[in-house]
Amino acid sequence: MQTSRRSFIRTTTLSGVGLSLFSTAVFGNTSPQAVRLAYLTDSCVSLANSEGGSFAATLHLDSLNDAAFRHLLQRDDIDALVVDVAPARRVSIAVAAMKAGRITAFTGPVGQTTGQLQLLAQTFERTQTPCLLLDEDQINAKVQAISELVEGGKFGEITSVQCGTESPTNGLGPTLGWLGINQTNRFTSLNASVSQSWGLHEASSVETGRQNGVIEKHYELGEVLTINLQCSSGQAVTVYKDLKGNRPYNRDYHVQGTRGLWVEDNELLTLDNKSVALPTPEVGQDALSALKRALSNKTITPTDTRHALAISLVYAVAKASLGAWGEEVEMPNWFV
Repeated sequence: MQTSRRSFIRTTTLSGVGLSLFSTAVFGNTSPQAVRLAYLTDSCVSLANSEGGSFAATLHLDSLNDAAFRHLLQRDDIDALVVDVAPARRVSIAVAAMKAGRITAFTGPVGQTTGQLQLLAQTFERTQTPCLLLDEDQINAKVQAISELVEGGKFGEITSVQCGTESPTNGLGPTLGWLGINQTNRFTSLNASVSQSWGLHEASSVETGRQNGVIEKHYELGEVLTINLQCSSGQAVTVYKDLKGNRPYNRDYHVQGTRGLWVEDNELLTLDNKSVALPTPEVGQDALSALKRALSNKTITPTDTRHALAISLVYAVAKASLGAWGEEVEMPNWFV
């Protein structure tokens, strides 16, 4: 079953999701100081309705209250903004927040085009104000255990990674850390392809009836998007993104190194040709608590923003590849 962005921010954020910036080092015993978050939404279904105590302020964005947003940016009792708005509105909010020195955490890719993301990268380099992504995978116990093994050298050199992405998860988040992206490594190019829209057509026929005009349309959305990425250090990454379909939740992780292999669906973990049990660390955090702790402990780094922009850039460049019938497209490099 697909999870929408709205249902994610409404129900999942407070029951075990993380940020693209978080590693296991964040989860210490230090109690965070009182960190004050503001919640921005353009949805009639507000997270603040059910978790009003979690936010110091809530603002429903529409075309009539831009002044209220500007006023919110100037408040000295707000430390960061949790932003859950439609994709078209994210860039302007991110730029305004960075210029005002306000940290933002978004529920999805921040920019939709390479031009928008270049603007965000330039704004970040000038202001050094973090712009982050919320991501369930980063706080997942299995993923954290694999990250510890990778960081400890148990996998040897990572050669390839496969991951899936469904709202609210993004397999690319942990992958960036495993491969050292935005540190000693970067994505250099990608090509993308998409399947036909059989699932969307079938869903339309079931819900509206075989004779309804809706099913006679030719849908261009596609069913599954496949993105193949090349890295400057030689690794290959494949990302599968479900665009539409009634399928079970699946992260589809497959991490291969010179000494180790993890295939999540098969519950397979081998190290030095020996099958081993996957350790499961205890994680008692949710996204908002994790954000507050990172702000309090000052563990947010420039790499965290660069990761958020890199993830967003992958999907923007994938659109260009699809428009060129799957040709390989070079990835911009703004953080040299």
